[in-house]
Amino acid sequence: MPVGYPDYYNISQGVRPVISSGMSTAIITFDVNIPANTSIGPTTLYTVPAGYSFYMSSADVSSSVSCLQRIEMYENMILRLSRVFDVSYSFTDSDLGIIPKPAGVVIKAKMFNNANVSARFTGAIWGTLVRA
Repeated sequence: MPVGYPDYYNISQGVRPVISSGMSTAIITFDVNIPANTSIGPTTLYTVPAGYSFYMSSADVSSSVSCLQRIEMYENMILRLSRVFDVSYSFTDSDLGIIPKPAGVVIKAKMFNNANVSARFTGAIWGTLVRA
């Protein structure tokens, strides 16, 4: 990794409680520190597991620095969403599309820190996994 860039990208996946037979919730979180005036990604946040479809319901992203920041969301490297925000932004199903993502779809994000200081980006994606 180049000097000054984070050498890790903390991603965690929450517990998947069962909603009903063949359905469970999925919560994906991310947390990364981005140096001043740089971007990171696209970085893989989630890959839909074999035998399931993923219905993304909402997502949140926040920055530790107040300025115009930017995030881009990708599905299999196709840009699906690009938003500018200050401190935090919440995506809804209308932003992301309620269309099911089939097994193997890779959800990625690219985050841009436009501040003159390092900023911490945190976020989460919520959705439902449905057995295909």
